[in-house]
Amino acid sequence: MQIGLGTASVTARNIYEQIAWIRDAGFAEVELSCCPNPTFARGVWARELCPTSINALRAALTGFATVDLHAPFQNVFDVTLVSPNPLLRALSIEEITHAMRLAADIGGDVVTFHTGRPCSGVTPEEHRCYLIDSLRRLNEAARKCGVRLGAEVADYFMPADRYELLEELALERIGITLDVGHIAREGPDGPMYRAYGTIGGFVRRFAPLIWHVHMHDYDSERDHLQLGAGQLDLPDVLRALYDVDYAGNLSFEFNPALVEPSQMLESKAHLEQLLQRFGPSPHPL
Repeated sequence: MQIGLGTASVTARNIYEQIAWIRDAGFAEVELSCCPNPTFARGVWARELCPTSINALRAALTGFATVDLHAPFQNVFDVTLVSPNPLLRALSIEEITHAMRLAADIGGDVVTFHTGRPCSGVTPEEHRCYLIDSLRRLNEAARKCGVRLGAEVADYFMPADRYELLEELALERIGITLDVGHIAREGPDGPMYRAYGTIGGFVRRFAPLIWHVHMHDYDSERDHLQLGAGQLDLPDVLRALYDVDYAGNLSFEFNPALVEPSQMLESKAHLEQLLQRFGPSPHPL
């Protein structure tokens, strides 16, 4: 498991400075934000990149063990896979596909995406139908691009038992991006992982589909906090990931308004210490 950091976590003037800071801080993986909101994520807009820009970006990413990408999503760039408007769904699939093509061009692995939230007046059955159609189209696009997609714990996939839909569809290019803070959020009936007892229980249930992990802490009100600032049972999560032989990345995703750069480095050191508690034994704790 490589420890990484998303570019959206770093407050720098441009994507190149964000990448440079992450490399200089010793992270082995970088997750490139493709959410070009100027006040939030300050990521690249994959659709508008020319070959020269792609080459420059590829060069800037040299030296990382792994590169992942985060596709645009509804909160910051109006991307939704569940709109009743077929034109909006088609454009949203296009935006995510551009992120997949960029991933293919720069040697990226997993492209994380969100489903988007349903509009008022859309029934759960319609919501599910729109999503299934979008997922099948995305799976075909991912196959053509030669990359994998991770459906993040957000929007439709909260509560997390809705991931059983992915098992039903058996789409070979779409798995799960486990966000440990999102899955711990409280709903009216309890945390999003409630059907599986713990986050570790969720990991064991969906192990073959978990392709990427977002790391941060959650204090019952806010997430994207530095490790140790919340209440997550991180040993439970890591124990489960080791037990199922998870081979993906642990990519930090912080709110830069809440987490200082020094605290990001402290979180990295804290996670490294936790990982050292796990040896070659499959049941170290």
